[in-house]
Amino acid sequence: MSGRDAVISKIRRSLGVSGDDAVRRIAVAERLSSAPGAVRPARSHIAGAARLDLFRSQAEAVGSSLARVASPGEVPAAIADYLRSQNLAPRIRRGADARLGAMPWKSVPTLEVWAGPTTGDDPVGVSYALGGAAETGTVFVTSGADNPTTLNFLPETHIVVVSASDIEGSYEEMWQKLRQTYGKGEMPRTVNLISGPSRSGDIEQTILLGAHGPKRLHLIVVGWGALCAFRRCGCVTLTRPSLTLCRSVKAKLRHPSPLIRARDRASFLGNACLCNVLSSSRLPTPH
Repeated sequence: MSGRDAVISKIRRSLGVSGDDAVRRIAVAERLSSAPGAVRPARSHIAGAARLDLFRSQAEAVGSSLARVASPGEVPAAIADYLRSQNLAPRIRRGADARLGAMPWKSVPTLEVWAGPTTGDDPVGVSYALGGAAETGTVFVTSGADNPTTLNFLPETHIVVVSASDIEGSYEEMWQKLRQTYGKGEMPRTVNLISGPSRSGDIEQTILLGAHGPKRLHLIVVGWGALCAFRRCGCVTLTRPSLTLCRSVKAKLRHPSPLIRARDRASFLGNACLCNVLSSSRLPTPH
């Protein structure tokens, strides 16, 4: 009898059961196939702009920095801007993720881009997350050639791109998204849950960044403006300089054009969500 069999036999004896119990086998199979949802924290029961705001506040609370862009085409420039602001060399290494590969990297001539896993000599790693959990500002990064795990740990600076539509309220929702994306039996070898930069307080309770991984975590959220309370109507909140309202929202607004002109500079220079502008103006709610 192997050590594993000995341990399992001891557990069965203590429970007074056997390995041939058909009822228990059926119960286990049903539990694994159904994957019932767990209890979710109350603060995760939010959607639209409120969910993104929670994600941002929680991410910043654990030391992450965050930038918002309207489309994937703006990511290379956003990365270059961040590296410049941190006085870092314009050199990055990314995985083979098709979403990263489709970005216009050549639009930023000064940015040197390498692809593939790192051996530890790259200063900046770029990954594309499966999604994020707003309740803690955490991003979920799956392992594989698309996003090598080495990029999560070896570079001193880690930049993670995540789609606004992939940010859920809770961990439980993200695990469900993972199951839907990969399916049972096809799960990735590793799922890295990343909340802020690496840190340790082991020595005299003094926080040291970069103790076991990157000392900087920068998040770039793609499509932030498009996720708003009017999403079900099909509207898209655009950032500067042009703005568009869906037909159902226009029908509810008496004078949409003056509203847009008046609030263009004040609210949309920061990529503010349209639902915030409409609610602050006390305008009728669309269907």
